[in-house]
Amino acid sequence: MNKRILVDPKDTVIIIESPNKIKKMKEYTSAKIIATVGHFKDIPNDNGLGIDLKTYQPIFKVVKGKNKLVSELKACRGKKIFIATDPDREGYAIGTHVYNIVKKASNDVYRAEIREITYKGITEALQAAKRFSETNNGLYDAFLGRRVGDRLIGFLMSPLVSNSLKAVYSVGRVQSPGLRLVVDRENEIRNFKATSYFKLEIKLNSQNIEFKAYHEAGKIKEQEILDSIMKKISSADKKAVVNKIGSKKVVKSPKAPFTTSTLQQAANNRLSLGVEQTMELAQGLFEKGLITYHRTDSPRVSGEFINEARENIRAEYGQEYCPEKAYVYISQNSQADAHEAIRPTHIYNSDDLNKIIKENKLTEMHENLLRLIITRTIASQMSQAIFDSTKVTLRYGDELFIASGSVMISPGYNKIYEDLEKKDEDENDNLPKLAAGQIVDVIDFNKIMKWTKAPTRYTEATLVKELEKRGIGRPSTYASILRTIKTRKYVKLVKKYLVPSPEGEKLIAYLKANYGWVIDYDLTQTMENYLDLVEDKKANWQDFVKKLHEHLGFIDPPAWTVSNKN
Repeated sequence: MNKRILVDPKDTVIIIESPNKIKKMKEYTSAKIIATVGHFKDIPNDNGLGIDLKTYQPIFKVVKGKNKLVSELKACRGKKIFIATDPDREGYAIGTHVYNIVKKASNDVYRAEIREITYKGITEALQAAKRFSETNNGLYDAFLGRRVGDRLIGFLMSPLVSNSLKAVYSVGRVQSPGLRLVVDRENEIRNFKATSYFKLEIKLNSQNIEFKAYHEAGKIKEQEILDSIMKKISSADKKAVVNKIGSKKVVKSPKAPFTTSTLQQAANNRLSLGVEQTMELAQGLFEKGLITYHRTDSPRVSGEFINEARENIRAEYGQEYCPEKAYVYISQNSQADAHEAIRPTHIYNSDDLNKIIKENKLTEMHENLLRLIITRTIASQMSQAIFDSTKVTLRYGDELFIASGSVMISPGYNKIYEDLEKKDEDENDNLPKLAAGQIVDVIDFNKIMKWTKAPTRYTEATLVKELEKRGIGRPSTYASILRTIKTRKYVKLVKKYLVPSPEGEKLIAYLKANYGWVIDYDLTQTMENYLDLVEDKKANWQDFVKKLHEHLGFIDPPAWTVSNKN
């Protein structure tokens, strides 16, 4: 039987976003729980722009069908209210709209950030709750800058572009730069001209172990150099001499626990899940209390959970897989580090996991994603993987050839979370024990003609990685960027790759020629950084929107600068 959180069920109300959390939360608390079901106030689409262009204040109205919710919120008179909408900008914005209603009914209103739906998670969130009026409303200001700015671009530019291109098109502040990445990559591939080169390979045998070595020049592009080397090799006897041997120990540390973007990438690469699908499955796992909140920039894990993970490592894999000191992962963003990585709320064994998945009526895909999260979290606290990397230089026909190979000495974290990095195609799986001066039999030699390769198209995983690298969007928006450009049919998935449609290419070509600022990568990153400053109360959201409006007014705007970055 689960423990119960001590609150007065008659006088306590907890307000959340998703109704899917209610059943799980009711296992731990007898408080009344109200779900907003996402945003219940927004700028309406049937009443013009919905923004005062002098002050840039948006006109928010209750979403159709949500009037009953507003009445329910107003009825919370005299209650102790915990606003526990999701712990991010969008959640805080929904919470602010709730607060503006319930503060008239109660003087006892708090902000609680529930990051795991467990007894511990809910208890700690309620105990740490602050009065809503004392929380960082910079989160709401950043939301306003994002929402109003996106509304201006979408509402004003989309009709303009649609009219010019004689078809319905959508332009967005982050979706359009995201689409440009896919289109630019396609143009790189289209314009790529392959060139040929040669690699010289000799096959050798020692102690009945065959291995290969390649000419030290690597890629040989000049025919005369190739002919000269081939002449020397052709006249040589079938013996090579070991010139020198270099060996070193290569140590690889485990990867950090998942953030939103790394979870999306790993789920795409390892489970073939789309980014949107990953977030939907993670939402289901979070709502059932099986993982922590799934929108986070932070790789940090609580000390309590690190101890649980290390105990599991010692019990399941042995002391040699548990390093003397625990790994501590820190985010470069100090604000993000207040949160935790995406981790399981408990480490389950396979039998328990199967049972829990069935009890919660979850799917096999939920189970696969949860196993991935559990494995990555445990692996992040396991010992390093150690490899013996060997490089052998051989002389053959007065030319130098190099044979390389590596052997895993200790798997460490690779025992449960194997690296997916591609092995160098020139590397040998097995090298014999050799000594300087040793003569080795040459079985054969070949000149191998190869061609330079065009860049590969983005997968959903690599696009998310590029969006993160360029600062386009934030973890909470990567899925919506992909969803929008796919739903609008600007890109399509061919096998696992993102390919731009003619409509997508046409849109980007038009924007490049006429309104290049909309899809400028640097400007998009600067805008995202500006919103971060707004969140930290170091910049003003109206200034952000004003500069966008100046662009939209086709006025050459002043340089995008922020004077108070410190």
